Amino acid sequence: MITILFVLVDVIGPIGLVLLFLYKNKETRDLRGPRLLYAGLIAFILFPLLLPRKHFEGWLIQQNSDFYFVAFVVQMHNNLYEELAKLVSLILAVLLLKERGQKVLSSFRGALYLGYALGLFYGVGEAVTLTLIAKNPPLYRIFGVNLFLLFINYRWLWERFLALQMHGIMGGLVGIGYHYLRKKNLWRFLLFFLIAILYHELVDGLIIYIGYNAGRPLARFLLNHLFTVVLPAEVAIGYIILALFARKGGRNVEFIADCPPRN
Repeated sequence: MITILFVLVDVIGPIGLVLLFLYKNKETRDLRGPRLLYAGLIAFILFPLLLPRKHFEGWLIQQNSDFYFVAFVVQMHNNLYEELAKLVSLILAVLLLKERGQKVLSSFRGALYLGYALGLFYGVGEAVTLTLIAKNPPLYRIFGVNLFLLFINYRWLWERFLALQMHGIMGGLVGIGYHYLRKKNLWRFLLFFLIAILYHELVDGLIIYIGYNAGRPLARFLLNHLFTVVLPAEVAIGYIILALFARKGGRNVEFIADCPPRN
């Protein structure tokens, strides 16, 4: 039963909904066809392909397990890899989707929506890979992630569902950044890429803080309300950020379109 729910809630459901959204949205409806699914599959596969980096991160922690080193060096290394994976998935998506992909990424909102979709596919890849590792502990030797004590239960389904939203949000931010990179605006690309990394740090940094400060009142509060308040609040913050950018970006595009060209 739990396996069926996992497939429905954390795999098929999110993928189906995001594809339906892309097909119905005016900025992305040109992406209809199997190539979009292939692009999503690439994003999905990038998670397990890059996961063996955990061996290196584990080695770093063995050298220095100080909270600040783990939170701001090891974790930032992880964040960088994860957001680079989303960027690579966007670059490869353009190669697959060709003119249609270029057209979508020329639009601020189109880039946001496509980035969100590929980020969600990446998150599904994470959910499936981590679940397989939890069910097959010897896979630790390949990926460097030990999930021997993880229980595949309803809490895990909820956690993965929230993580999917977070990866979608980060993918949307990276998508905006890639939109500007294609317009040769390096500074704005770096800005949105950095926002995605810092949002990732907010999410995982709180988990690290809880682990290192379990006896403190704030850490106890965060742990007790992690799945009911803290993580949902972080998801809500991320969606608010995306909504604000989408609204502002859409207005800017409309404003520019209405302005007469300068001689």
